[in-house]
Parts: sequence; C-alpha cells; structure tokens
Amino acid sequence: MDKKWIVFPHTHHKVCDESSLKNGLRAMFEVVEPIEEQQLVAKITD
Repeated sequence: MDKKWIVFPHTHHKVCDESSLKNGLRAMFEVVEPIEEQQLVAKITD
C-alpha cells in the first residue's frame, strides 16, 4: 500500500520543537525509495 505524507513546516513548528524539523525531514527522506522522473510521471498520469 502506498502512503503519502504531506509535511507543512508551519504546522510542524506549532506542535514540535523548531530544531526537530530538519531531523524529522531527514528521517522521512531516508526511508523513501528513490524514484526516477519517468516513474513519477507514470504514477501521476495513471
């Protein structure tokens, strides 16, 4: 199952320590598999 995450920095800042935003984004980035532009276009247009 595909999961989509949307991160709004303004909202994150309201509920978390400002210094944790960068670490949180890096942590999420590390668990996402790379995707080529062609694969992305195929997912968007399907």
